[in-house]
Amino acid sequence: YKALAYVALDPAEWVQNAASARAIAGMEEIFNAEVQAALADPNAKTIPADRETVVLASTLPSAAERQAQFEATLPVVPEV
Repeated sequence: YKALAYVALDPAEWVQNAASARAIAGMEEIFNAEVQAALADPNAKTIPADRETVVLASTLPSAAERQAQFEATLPVVPEV
């Protein structure tokens, strides 16, 4: 906390702003992935223009789900 207070007037506000900026970037990543998937789908008739609608309807896995999927693929190494 002290180091963050050294570089930011209000550390809590800085953390809030950083989290908000990352959430906005995440929304953009989800939107772009969904648009690309819709463009690649020959059965897709329309692509919603509202980013929030696309993000809320997305079925992309969360970071925790992706991590669990990755860990499930790791080989089990026997203990010695």
